[in-house]
Parts: sequence; C-alpha cells; structure tokens
Amino acid sequence: MSFEIEIQDTFSLNDVLHLVRTMSPDTVCKTPHVGNHYLNNLAMGFLGIPMRLVDTNVGKKDVNFHPHCLIVDGRREIMGDPNLLMPQNCVCCKPNQFSERFPLGGLIQDGHISSLQEVFPKTSIQGNLAFLRKHAEVSEMTCLLFAELFPFLWKRSVNEFGSTSVDLPFLGASSLKHLGIMGLTNLKKGWIIPNQIGIFLDVLIPALKGDFVVYQLSGPDMYRYISGYLTVFQEMYEAVRVSLYSQLPETVRFVCIPVADMRFVVQKERRMFLDELIEAVCAYEFFEQEKSMVFVRGSSEDKEKQIATFRERGRVHTEHLYRAIGALPEIFYEISDGTYLSQYDLLLNKEQGTPTDELLYIHPWALETPLCDVSRIYKRLLKLYERQNRKQRS
Repeated sequence: MSFEIEIQDTFSLNDVLHLVRTMSPDTVCKTPHVGNHYLNNLAMGFLGIPMRLVDTNVGKKDVNFHPHCLIVDGRREIMGDPNLLMPQNCVCCKPNQFSERFPLGGLIQDGHISSLQEVFPKTSIQGNLAFLRKHAEVSEMTCLLFAELFPFLWKRSVNEFGSTSVDLPFLGASSLKHLGIMGLTNLKKGWIIPNQIGIFLDVLIPALKGDFVVYQLSGPDMYRYISGYLTVFQEMYEAVRVSLYSQLPETVRFVCIPVADMRFVVQKERRMFLDELIEAVCAYEFFEQEKSMVFVRGSSEDKEKQIATFRERGRVHTEHLYRAIGALPEIFYEISDGTYLSQYDLLLNKEQGTPTDELLYIHPWALETPLCDVSRIYKRLLKLYERQNRKQRS
C-alpha cells in the first residue's frame, strides 16, 4: 500500500492548463490562503486554474496573505483582529475602500473570497472548509479515525470567538465528538483539522471517485515541506484502506508543482515592459549558450581576443537586463511587506470598465517554458534587481 509524493517542476503552465481541461474536477488546483492575493496567485486565477482557499489561517501568522487586512493601491489597512482565526474574524475597522464589501461585523473572509470570485468569475474558487463540507461524511469519518491513530497531529482548537489554543488535552475521537471539528461538524468552534490530514483528504476524496493522481500548485512553502509528510501519509493511506475504504487502489500519488517563481505577469497596460524584459532574458540565455559552446570546443586560436569579445557582449546584455528590470519593479514584490498589487486593484480596474480577460498579461514565454527554468531565470533576475537596489542606495 503506497502513498507517493512527486515534486514536478518540469511541467510548463501550458501543461498544467491541459491537466485542468482534461482531468476531473478537484484533481488539479492551487491551494493558497484566504486573504490578499499577489500577482503569482492572480495569474493562476486569471488562467482559470481552480483555487481552493485554506481558511484556517490567523492574521498575524500569515505574512503571505495578511488576511485581517485589505491591500489596495500599495497600502495595507487593518480591518480585524490579527489574533483570530479567519472563519470567526469580523470587521471591526471599515476600510477606506471597498467598505461595502467589508461592513462592520461582517466576516472578513467572506469579502476576500467573494472578491476573487468577482475578479475571476469563470474560475472555480471556494474555501477549503466549504469543500470538505461537500464531502462531509468522508471527511468526518477520516478525521475520527485519525484522531485515534494519530492523536499527536491534533494540536489546535478554536473557541466561538476565534481565539486559538494549543493547551487543551486531546483524547482521540471523543475530543472531536465533544468539541466538534471546526468548519465541519461545528461552524463556530472545535478542533482545527491538521495540515497533514487536510492535504490527505485532498487526495482521498478524488481517489474515492476513481482519480488516483492529484496535482496541486505550490506557493513558496508547500513544496519545501511536503516530502516530510510522506511517512505519515503512507500510514494514513494504509489505515483508511484497512478500516474504511477497501476499494481504494494500492497506490495514489500527490504531485506538487512549484509555481511561486512564476512572476512574469503584469497589468495589461504594462505589457510592453514585460515584453522588453523577456526579450532581454532570451537574448542573454542565447548568448550564454553560444559562449558555452565556443569555450567547450576551444577552437579559437586567439583565445584572449575571443574572451574580450564575449566579455564586452556580456556587458551589453547585462546592461540590457538591468534597464528592463528597472522598468518593471512590480514583479519583484516582497509578499511579507503587504504592499503588493492584489485582487482589489483588479476590482478597481473592472469597476472602471476593464474586461476580465484584459486585467492581466502573462508573457507566452512564461506559459510554455518549464517551471524549473522559469524559476531559475526569476532567481537570476532577482539577484540583479537586489544588486541594482544596493548600488542605488550606496
């Protein structure tokens, strides 16, 4: 009995889109958090990749999505208590913009989820707890089984006011029956489903429908930690096959696709600057390949002259890159700053008449290039961007 994990970075985004078109629902998705979404996630929604939003996050701990805030026009406004779990976190400070979306006393996460659904109306977007409630019997039975077999995973509980705790003793399935499972058997309080069990359910639910391979697009974190869950996933899979669902196959597979460095996306009016950057990138890549081939062959009689020629050409290409990078600072956003372009900026554009299919521009190169190469090139550009900033400050 086997649960397999694969980190797959040789796919392109076009490959992912083919999976979305040809696979069953719930087998291909992006799983970011409820909150403010930055360009990378907006690109996935724009392309029509289904999004299932993790909604058991706490504002002060979620430095990627800042869910207790509103981010728009490069500014962050606090709307709710940073210490509360999002399903109970209500608006206590109305924001200056989108106040109708975030009325006093309203749930902040409802505004966040509906904003994404409005920006990308053709994309399947839902909260993760809502997804589990659609499969309540499977989810509850699995949680009760794992409460007995893996009690050490159950660490967090939440009260009806949204305050979380790690102090309550966990006594197996009886604890779940007494306090409830947050968002599943009790909408206001209960034990919070551990991340390991949540991801396992992402695989189990499709497997029970006959889909034995699940693809999830990873942000900056999942692909780093997911392999560490392999042993417990294998034990979980054996347990559900023996105790609950004997019809499951010998093997299921979870394919994690890292996409966090796919940042080659801009607002449509900034298209020319992204085109210029990709032109500079491709020219530099071609130059590097040419240089490598010549030096490996070593056929030049005048080596020093050849080196000088390549050095000068390299300088020209690098300057081209620096100019293109300097004109496009928005792709080098720091998500922890909470000042990035979000879905609310796109909503403003829609209110001004911009059609949905013209909100963003993703360069074709970024769609057809393997994600490992997209990541490699973005990291190279980021180093140049940071070096450029250091020079400007000194």
